[in-house]
Amino acid sequence: MDGPSTISLSPLATSYTKTEGDTLRDITCSTVCHPECAYTWSKVGTTGTIRNNALLNLGQLSRQEAGSYICIATNPRSSVTQNGPTVDVKVIFGPNTALINPSNMNYTINENQPIITIVCSATCYPTCTFSWKETTPTLSSASDNHNLALSEVTREEAGTYQYGPDTAALSVISKYTVTEGDTLLNVTCSSHCWPGCSYTWRNVTNNAIMSRNRSLMFGPIDRYMTDTYRCDVANIYTPYTKTARSEFQLLAQYAPDVSIVQSTLTLTEGSTLILTCSANGYPSQYTITGFKQTVGTITIPNDNTEAAGVRDNISVRIPYNILQDTGLYTCMVHNNVKDIDGNLLQTDSTQIDVKVKPRIFLAEDRFAGPTGGQVSISIPIYSNPVFTNYGVQRYDGFNLIEDSKYKFTENDASIQTQFYGRYVTLNGRVLQMTIQNLTEVDFGEYTFWISNEIGSTSASVTLSARSIPSLPTQLNVAVLEKVPVFVWNEGFNGGYVQTFLLQTSSTSHEHLWTNRTSILETDNVYISSTGFYRVNITGLEVGHFVARLIAYNELGNADPVSFQPFEIIKISAKENINPNHVPVIGGVVGGSLGVVVVVVVIVLVFILRRKYTLNCSFNMSLSKKEDVDSNQLRNNADNAGYNAAETYEVVSTMKETPNYDVLNVGNERPDNTHLYTPLDESNSKSHIYYENVKKEDPMYTNTVLKNPVQTVF
Repeated sequence: MDGPSTISLSPLATSYTKTEGDTLRDITCSTVCHPECAYTWSKVGTTGTIRNNALLNLGQLSRQEAGSYICIATNPRSSVTQNGPTVDVKVIFGPNTALINPSNMNYTINENQPIITIVCSATCYPTCTFSWKETTPTLSSASDNHNLALSEVTREEAGTYQYGPDTAALSVISKYTVTEGDTLLNVTCSSHCWPGCSYTWRNVTNNAIMSRNRSLMFGPIDRYMTDTYRCDVANIYTPYTKTARSEFQLLAQYAPDVSIVQSTLTLTEGSTLILTCSANGYPSQYTITGFKQTVGTITIPNDNTEAAGVRDNISVRIPYNILQDTGLYTCMVHNNVKDIDGNLLQTDSTQIDVKVKPRIFLAEDRFAGPTGGQVSISIPIYSNPVFTNYGVQRYDGFNLIEDSKYKFTENDASIQTQFYGRYVTLNGRVLQMTIQNLTEVDFGEYTFWISNEIGSTSASVTLSARSIPSLPTQLNVAVLEKVPVFVWNEGFNGGYVQTFLLQTSSTSHEHLWTNRTSILETDNVYISSTGFYRVNITGLEVGHFVARLIAYNELGNADPVSFQPFEIIKISAKENINPNHVPVIGGVVGGSLGVVVVVVVIVLVFILRRKYTLNCSFNMSLSKKEDVDSNQLRNNADNAGYNAAETYEVVSTMKETPNYDVLNVGNERPDNTHLYTPLDESNSKSHIYYENVKKEDPMYTNTVLKNPVQTVF
């Protein structure tokens, strides 16, 4: 148990002076207490409590609520109490009416006889001041206090005695600013009159009467209450015509209304469009933070927008509408005034949909299918308005129509493209053509044409029989900070997912190719924003190198294509390849062994598979004869003394399916000459390159050097 400690108040003030009818903001008391304290509020001089919580909420004040208030905190377990600071509330009021004693309104006395003293009284806070005035035959002062004592009355003192109003005082300043949504405290008009004052509030603009009492009540403020208001005060004794008046201007500030005006409703490709964003609020100085174009959640960097800042309006000026101008345009403005929901930034939006002829978004323009089978060709299309006609023509001029061989279907689809450099998704359609029972005449080029009311467009695709991949193109290599970076564009995959094998060789040993990495064409990690593949290799020694790339699928491999030679000038020790670098180069150690078999000694593996089963998760004990002259291999000399049983280090590898899938085609491996080249047993040169192995040998050996990459001899 703990507390209560010293009680604090929010707000911190302990004294308030308010005019009757005004609202006193809530006062909250708090303290540190465990468990949580119970709170009460009491009024000094009264019994009992007026609130059973921490909040003193008197609201609109009356004179009866003037006094001193204390908050008391009590620990519910220990019953220890703590008194908070005393809060004094003073309420300004009166005079509402004035009383006289005696209450007679008319006296008839003899001249030169004294009249009794007449006392005027009224209730006020602060204390009232009094004065008596004679109104007939002329206005003159009779007394400057609450007593009217005429002593001996002369005929000249006969008449009517009244006073006020002299002035009308308001409880607000002459220009009173409030914010829309706030609750305005009552505006009070005060004056002094005898026998009493009458009050009338008017709207100065239209002279409409707003109230016939001292207080003018508004309630929640809205922008339409901005106007000038006047209090007129008169003496209730109507023959006494003296009046007083006072007025104030109510200024309601409000967050701006934002609107976008569109210069034309014709949103066809090539037309001009101006979007103008304006604001209307008070105060009328606006900060425009932006006029942005979005597609879904993507913001488009459209250069047609004027610069943001403090200005009256902002425009988007599009001199020539194109598809990329399609989107939701949102203007954002503020004038440092929050709206009734507490939001500073005010917005307006308009959707712009540019009408364009159909757009075809082909991710691939080459397709492949098996003879006797079927193929589906998909054409993604964006069209606004929707396309109404389409057709397909074969390379030989034959126009396809739907029948038992050709089927056409349409489906909704999400289309991805770029708007001013940002990827966006559009709602489109996919036209799919399925060709069944493929024959030789079906392989070739097909031209699709699509049209809507704006225009038409066409695109061509090529249908081929499934095959090995075509050659990669646009090969390039650059050495960046001692690391070679290889870039290329894929060729047609032949209708199957293809794999790329990257190999390097020192220019001093150009026949010794080292597998560096192999990657699937579907691995987006290696695909740059331009669609090119990009791979970097670390761990190369200083020297001159050549590199080549081999593309293969389950039907076989394409011929190697070469990069230009490159040079590694220097490499620091910390950049040597270690196991943590494996993901960067695509799994060189684990993934290259199987592919080496495919590309370099593929003939050996296929001969092996005719007699034995290849185990793709294995340990291999390899050796190298230390005294073999490396020049012996380059000079086409047989190495009859080579001993394949001398031990290298043990190398382990796990199967990577894409690297071995090329081995799984056909049963008669030697007949698949497009996959590998059988050894020419009559040519001793081929034996030297493949370490003197023969077709009939029961075992073939891949040698592995003691470093993180694999070299095939």
